[in-house]
Amino acid sequence: MTFLKRTHNFGVMADIRKIVAVVVAIAGLFVITVTSTADTNDAQNFAATMTPITPTTHIDLFNGKDLTGWAFWTKTDLKPEQIWTVQGGLLECAAEPTSYMRTLQSYENYKLTVVWRFVKITAKSNNIGFLIHMQLPDQLRPVCIKCQGQHDNQGGFWLYHGFTCDQYKGPKTLQNVHIPRPDDSNENPVGQWNTFVLVCSGGDVKFYVNGKLSNELTGCRPSSGSIGIQTEGGQIEVSKIYIEPLTK
Repeated sequence: MTFLKRTHNFGVMADIRKIVAVVVAIAGLFVITVTSTADTNDAQNFAATMTPITPTTHIDLFNGKDLTGWAFWTKTDLKPEQIWTVQGGLLECAAEPTSYMRTLQSYENYKLTVVWRFVKITAKSNNIGFLIHMQLPDQLRPVCIKCQGQHDNQGGFWLYHGFTCDQYKGPKTLQNVHIPRPDDSNENPVGQWNTFVLVCSGGDVKFYVNGKLSNELTGCRPSSGSIGIQTEGGQIEVSKIYIEPLTK
């Protein structure tokens, strides 16, 4: 479990100001430099994220016991266990502060399933999202696609920090680009479980909310990356998050 805003490694606390990771590519000397407040295994985490894998079998991204395989980013100095916890086999997320967790591994060409629900909402605490094709560096809005989970607004996409696709024909921008869903939200009431399915095939993404195709993108660039869960003020529980091979 890696905390990316401040250094917190359960059992080992580190306070290292700079880490320089040098990765030697087979084709030549390809140097990646990471400068941040990070723990001692962030260099390996960085390198692992760079090489996506395509699943050949079912892979549980959340094991129901702990947060192994995930890294964390938050706007504040709170420790990750104050925001993201595992209770009774469920992943629980506090509504505040703005934060996300992402897989250390990068993936491509997969079917992602997330079973989750809002525990409670308020007018300013009702917004979460599931992030795909995430790129480093970690920041408030990393390069990725946000699959919208906001209450009464599920099924849309946000393109973060210069992410592009065929549906956005404007200039490349570092601002967030909204791709709204074409129809009404198919979400369940607060307290009931929702099932999100993201089918990522090459540069195409299809977004299903509770069995209904809510939105789709083509020509996504990039088309691989980490998978994440983001809270912008939403108290949620996740019972399952896993990927499977694409079916022909």
